[in-house]
Amino acid sequence: MLVCGCGGWMHTEGVEERLSGDGVPTWFVRSECRPCRWIVGVDVPVGQVDGLVDRLMWTDDARHRLDRVPPYAVPVLRELVEGFARTRRQRVITYELIDQAKTGD
Repeated sequence: MLVCGCGGWMHTEGVEERLSGDGVPTWFVRSECRPCRWIVGVDVPVGQVDGLVDRLMWTDDARHRLDRVPPYAVPVLRELVEGFARTRRQRVITYELIDQAKTGD
């Protein structure tokens, strides 16, 4: 995890799935220091977020997909996908990971 210059812990606020200028998929990790309110963002290669993501996070795209699911199915899908991510020791839930969890790949 990141530590701010003020000594506070940086908390992950969000993860965006992006394509870099050369078309390579990357993740943009947004973090905030709650004591001093300093915000930082870091582009990282897909899957290489060790030390940057402090808990299980849904990317913005994955969260948008979850928002489009009928409300009665959200708890079931959330439990399925988060359980799948935990068994694979992944901290970031992506749009693609939702499909993998649903098919069991």
